Amino acid sequence: MPVRLHRPHLFLILVGLVSAAYCAIGLQLGLSRYDEALPVYGATRVLAGDIPQRDFWSMYPAGQFYTLAGVFALAGKSIMAERIWYVIVASTLCVLLYVLAAQMAGRRRALPAWIFGLIWVGSYELRVNPALAGMIGVTASLVALIAYHRSGKRSLLFAAGWCAGTAALYRQDMGGAIVAVEMVAILLLSWLPASAQRPRDKRGLLVYAAGATLAAGPAFVAALAAVPRSELWQQLVVFPIRVFPAVRGLPYPAPLPDLALLAHGPVAFSKGILAWAPYYFPMFVLFAMLVMEIVDARSGRRDPERAWEVGALWLASVVLLVKGMVRTDLSNLMPVYVILSALAAWLLKRAANHHTLLARLFAVVLVAWALTTVVVPVKRKLSLLGETIRPREYTLAMDGRAAGIRVRAADLPFKQAVDYVRENVPAGERIFVGMLRHDRLYTNDVMIYFLSERDAATRYHELHPGLTTTEPNQREIIADLEQAHARWLVLEEEHVNEPNQSSVSSGVHVLDDFIRQHFSPRARFGEYTVWGR
Repeated sequence: MPVRLHRPHLFLILVGLVSAAYCAIGLQLGLSRYDEALPVYGATRVLAGDIPQRDFWSMYPAGQFYTLAGVFALAGKSIMAERIWYVIVASTLCVLLYVLAAQMAGRRRALPAWIFGLIWVGSYELRVNPALAGMIGVTASLVALIAYHRSGKRSLLFAAGWCAGTAALYRQDMGGAIVAVEMVAILLLSWLPASAQRPRDKRGLLVYAAGATLAAGPAFVAALAAVPRSELWQQLVVFPIRVFPAVRGLPYPAPLPDLALLAHGPVAFSKGILAWAPYYFPMFVLFAMLVMEIVDARSGRRDPERAWEVGALWLASVVLLVKGMVRTDLSNLMPVYVILSALAAWLLKRAANHHTLLARLFAVVLVAWALTTVVVPVKRKLSLLGETIRPREYTLAMDGRAAGIRVRAADLPFKQAVDYVRENVPAGERIFVGMLRHDRLYTNDVMIYFLSERDAATRYHELHPGLTTTEPNQREIIADLEQAHARWLVLEEEHVNEPNQSSVSSGVHVLDDFIRQHFSPRARFGEYTVWGR
């Protein structure tokens, strides 16, 4: 029997297609040699039989690696295959964003909320970073939770738990946070009087927990069976909580724009406003929601049922914002902006119901501030669209696993280093990609492993400050290099200097001394030097 698609379903398909088209702009431009390289090379290792946390170090769960490994098994190992998968993931998230906004504010206001969220998701150039997949689970879970609240169907509550558990397979922090938020919300819901659609459900927490356990439990049990517990605990819990903030944390911008920029003219001040606005728009929205709820409560217009839904999204947004404040950059704010799109639509709906001058003024400020936050992402997309049509900056064509990708002419040394390794290192021989010094570092160029098609000689293909800069880890890398009989290294000169401990020398030079005693430079390409022995 043929499936009949109703108008709402057709519109969701249209939302997905438009989202995919927008996210695909610039698909063939540039390479992220660290954030994009980590999942693609990790997936390559998984295809070779390696297990995350046991055979290679990573502070992310295994979900992303196995998912991308499945993509590579079907479509081949390539950057283009990974990026097509990114478009599918990003557009799926945008569809869920629209559904969440429609739940909170109706279809009419969900449309601008979706466009706003799409701009933010489409600006996320870390490609298949697990945050995108994690946010699919988070957003789908919130959609299911609100649907349960309005219908009382336990299957939806189970689905909410299952989606939250799925999020934990990609980002343990996101999954854990949304499970905690929603369990608190479900517990509070059990105290509210039953409604016509929703009877009081004393077993709600159990149903939700069953869904979350069914989604994440098997993977967790499998990891415990394959990986030592100490490794799982250190890589997935201790390092992200204790070490990462110290070595990768970035300070949050000042609460007020830099007025000193006025002395440099209106253009400089405008740029300062555009850089500042995205960081404080979430706080403005979350504070405005509290004020709106207080005003409604005092006027007797507060609806406890709707307040519960808004409160659940508010708490989820606060948690995501706090997470994003650890390493302050726009990419880490993308998750909170997904939920914030729906909340901003709800705020506009509530402001329209108040029919006062103050409410109208608030709506104008909200819209104006929201538009300010998307100026830079839209400008960036337009630039990428122009480059796609008529290349001016991205003129260097890559080949091999990066076929179809163009990078900047300034990236020629990177391509030359990759080509040199492919031509001079025998297939099957392992290499090490590091830095010229390992007592202080920011990141290493993991993409060289993937594009040169030469595997890492150590379980630490990802070098991380706070880990690689310690003596025990450097000695472990040396032991790996000796055991693999590694003869080739690619070392990069460090240029990043951030206001955190990654810019401070640990005083440990064990690995650097080993390299200089056993290896010597063979070829140099810009900031890359190939060493051999």
